[in-house]
Order: sequence, then C-alpha cells, then structure tokens
Amino acid sequence: MDAAAEAEDLDRYYFLNLSFHQCLVEGSGNRRLLSNYNRLLNELHLFRRFGLMQRGEMQLSNREHHQILDKIAAGDPEGAAEAMRRHTSERRRKMLLGSEKFDPKSH
Repeated sequence: MDAAAEAEDLDRYYFLNLSFHQCLVEGSGNRRLLSNYNRLLNELHLFRRFGLMQRGEMQLSNREHHQILDKIAAGDPEGAAEAMRRHTSERRRKMLLGSEKFDPKSH
C-alpha cells in the first residue's frame, strides 16, 4: 500500500485498501460484522473511491492503516479498535463533507 499511496496509484491503492479492510473484518471472527460489512461494501464503493481521489487522502489513509496494524502487532486490541474507530470516523466525516461535490456520473 505504501508504494501505491506514494505513487498516487488510485486503482492499486483502492484494491489494496479493500483487501486490508476485508482481512481485518475476517480476522475479527465476528460473523455479524462480516455480514454487515459485506452488505455495505457495495453501497460505499463510489464514495470510498471518490474520497481517495482527493489530494493527500491515500497517504493519510495509509498512515492510519499503519497505526491500526501497529496496535494489532503490539497485541493491543483496545488500541487497534480505537485506531480503527478514528480511521472510519474520519473517512465517514470526509465522505459526508465531499458528498455535496460527488457526481457519480463523472467517476
């Protein structure tokens, strides 16, 4: 993901981003979360992609992913959960702010 974010390769980063989140959800062992995540995933594709197109957003998203993984690697589930909440809250906030400018026909 680092190389894709640095190169601003949206297609590659987007694919890796989806894989990253899918691995976290599957790794949680929470079937309800997995079911809800997969259902919502299709609805969010255009908004997620649009958000990552904004200047610097791939790099910011990637840094947040590193924070999540660092907490997981350190055996800190509460820290990982908090880092994930910050990541998803920030992405949601930016998605809602950008939704006024979003035109799905242009993407």
